[in-house]
Amino acid sequence: MRTAGIYNFLVESTIIASIAILLMIPVRKFFRKSLGSRVICFAWLLVAIRLLCPIALPNPIIHEIQTPFNFDQENIRPMAGQLRVRFDDAISAIRSRYIRSEYRQGRNVDQIRKDPVMQATEYLSTELLFGRLPHAVIAVYLIGAGGVAGWFIFSNIRFRRQLKKARIEPLPEDMRKQYELLCLRHGLRSLPVYLTDPLPGACLVGVIRPYIALPLMVRPSDALYMLLHETWHFKAKDPVWTLVQLICCVVHWFNPLVWLAARWCRADREMRCDENVTRSMDDEGKQAYAAVLVQSAAKRAAPGLPVLATGMSMTGRKLKVRVAAIVQNGRRVLAAAVAFAVFSSLLLVCAFATVDPYARSNDWMYDNPDWYDQALELPWRMPQQTGPFRTVTDTDAALALAKKAFSEYMGLDVSQTQWKANHITWSDEEAYTIQADQDPMRLEAFIQQDGNVNYIFASKPDQMETGEKDEDEYIFADQITDLVPELDQLVAYALEIAEFMEPGITRQIDGVRLLGEWRGPSHRVLNLELAVPGQDGRTVTLEYVPEVRLMYYGRGNG
Repeated sequence: MRTAGIYNFLVESTIIASIAILLMIPVRKFFRKSLGSRVICFAWLLVAIRLLCPIALPNPIIHEIQTPFNFDQENIRPMAGQLRVRFDDAISAIRSRYIRSEYRQGRNVDQIRKDPVMQATEYLSTELLFGRLPHAVIAVYLIGAGGVAGWFIFSNIRFRRQLKKARIEPLPEDMRKQYELLCLRHGLRSLPVYLTDPLPGACLVGVIRPYIALPLMVRPSDALYMLLHETWHFKAKDPVWTLVQLICCVVHWFNPLVWLAARWCRADREMRCDENVTRSMDDEGKQAYAAVLVQSAAKRAAPGLPVLATGMSMTGRKLKVRVAAIVQNGRRVLAAAVAFAVFSSLLLVCAFATVDPYARSNDWMYDNPDWYDQALELPWRMPQQTGPFRTVTDTDAALALAKKAFSEYMGLDVSQTQWKANHITWSDEEAYTIQADQDPMRLEAFIQQDGNVNYIFASKPDQMETGEKDEDEYIFADQITDLVPELDQLVAYALEIAEFMEPGITRQIDGVRLLGEWRGPSHRVLNLELAVPGQDGRTVTLEYVPEVRLMYYGRGNG
């Protein structure tokens, strides 16, 4: 279930990390002075961990948001299951509203079903039901991630080539000595420095073998501030965090909040670097350093977001905030910083607790070999005129087969019913559609030329067309406390129906699953699924109170 794993990870990390990114807005705005930029950068690191790590821990509380409509709880976790069900609900709501609107305008169901809106919603529902839509979505996601990764790689290769082509010479010896003394005073490791032209501002380039690119025409006094700033970037491992930032953007390229977070995190790293540079400076030194920032901003010296390089400058409001932070030198509250770091770390652990320990298995609920063998050995009769060579040669034969199914298994008197039978081509094969209105029921069947019944059901038109529902209660299999009476006999009857609808199918069925039941004021309806290896399952819906009769048979999972 690799697709399910990717789906779970993307849904959970997107939802939780997006909430964390939004929470970072007030933290950055109101608590920077008391916490400091270093603690804020630590918080961004926790967000990146949640964005990139596919870890999932058990959490009993999350069972409260587990939707019973998630039939694959073993593979699809609660958050992802909720999203899938809500998406399916949205499709159903669009379809129902469209049907009601068109029906009030006097159009019949056959006309409505041919509309693009109905066909599109039906296609999405079908693809979602049979698991093909998630595969298509994952394919689109991988294409998008590959495109963003390619853009990043291209941007970095182009940037490095431009710098290499513009490189003039290493840093002069006298300035080199001043730089090394400055590094020694601050406990920093000096890096290779190259004068480059054209280059608007200094930047630290690379991750494995980093170096500092310095503008050729920079003043020596300004150069030392720039070198110190970029060296602090190296000390803080900012090239590595820039790489992590780019990976987050690749993995979550579809989430605009992640792109915003990348820019905010970059600005916070610059402000943390300013704090490190100006920590031991007097007011005059801080003002001189701020002046260098303003001059660099005038040249728009910062590398672009896709580039693995750190720049010194910002522009606009961000520059004002940065300069104000340097000059004002707000007082940090150590206790608040420690408390925030501990609390946010605990929240990160909680953010990975997304597994429902009470999730029901997707295995067949009744896959016990002894039970299944007993069900097959029950005295259910083999329907007449069935076999692997039954064929339907024309609409009359298809109609006769449908009438037999409606009368024998649905208990309907179809002798006076007016039928509409059509011969169609379906998936390059000959097939027949059978339709009739028998007040208060609408009868439909789809029969292939090989004699197999693809689906057959009886429904109330007003419910389908107006969206009205009976006040029944649907109880899922894992919630049924009193097992359906004589379940094995009902399963045997379902096998008999399946054999009539598709001759020879019972030799392929290898499992039966109880999906659930409807409980209404005067009736009960059982929903079963028959497993057919290598094919879609068969859904059988039986009404067994007040009498046993078929309501629906068709391919696909219930």
